Amino acid sequence: MTDTAARDAAYLTAARAASTAAERRLATAITAREISERDLSNLSVSLDDAIASMAAARDAVVAARDEHAAAVARIKELEADLRGADLREADLSGADLREADLREADLSGADLRGANLRGADLSGADLSGADLREADLRWADLYGANLSGSRVSPRTDWPAILGMVVDAQAAAKGGS
Repeated sequence: MTDTAARDAAYLTAARAASTAAERRLATAITAREISERDLSNLSVSLDDAIASMAAARDAVVAARDEHAAAVARIKELEADLRGADLREADLSGADLREADLREADLSGADLRGANLRGADLSGADLSGADLREADLRWADLYGANLSGSRVSPRTDWPAILGMVVDAQAAAKGGS
């Protein structure tokens, strides 16, 4: 290749590169101009609406949480004398029901996840289908209580004697 041909090839390569760079700058400038010329006021309104909707949803969640906490507090203020109470499907998750009198109460399907029922009198109570995961039932009186279909977890704290029965039943099922 002669010096002239090599120089011409180098100029051609440089010209192509400059042309490509110029095309990119032109495309960027056109895109920026198109965006600046568009009416973006609707976009602003849409963002404001979305932010307002998110704030309203957050406020609703906070209000529901506060309402739940107030309901749990009211139960505690009643000195928890809930003999024979109809608490079917009630959300009592996290409730402090220590030493509550819940004899013959209907707690079927109730959400008692993480509830403190330590020392509560649940004799004759209907806890069928109740969610007792992570509930504290130590020292609770469960004589005659219906626990059929209730949901429990390894972190459910049972009265000592019942804990031994549950462990023995689990061992018997595992051994057969």
